[in-house]
Amino acid sequence: MIASIIRMLDSRAFGKNVKLMAKCEKNIPPLYADQRLMRQIFINLAGNAVKFSESNSTVIIEAAIQPDGDLCIAVIDEGIGIPSDKIDQALEPFGQINERAENAQNQGTGLGLPLAKAMVDLHGGTLDIQSEEGEGTTVYVTLPARRLVPEKDKQPLAEKR
Repeated sequence: MIASIIRMLDSRAFGKNVKLMAKCEKNIPPLYADQRLMRQIFINLAGNAVKFSESNSTVIIEAAIQPDGDLCIAVIDEGIGIPSDKIDQALEPFGQINERAENAQNQGTGLGLPLAKAMVDLHGGTLDIQSEEGEGTTVYVTLPARRLVPEKDKQPLAEKR
């Protein structure tokens, strides 16, 4: 899924001279989730990361299993960042906080982060933001271990019948 999102956003990133990278831990088990919603979450997050990144910077999507068994996927950018006192506002519908956007093309509806958070919440997960103005933003999506398909349940469909 992450590779397909990177392919989809690659031309937008290329146009801004932003490099998109994936750093995924090997052998992450399949996720029991709504594929369409998961894809939309990361399109929103990675799209924002590219949109608010400066030229010659990098956006990284990392995925790893945490020590407690949860899956954490982080979208990391080197963009303009969010002032720490405005992070809660950014998670509210229509809560645009980007006063540094140079032009209207950097303005959206203010719904991307709130919708992503709502979709993560529907899966029993959490969406957390760490950001510093001028230093970039990291958005962490953590999904509970119970959403990962156990190794014993991974079989080809033909064997499950």
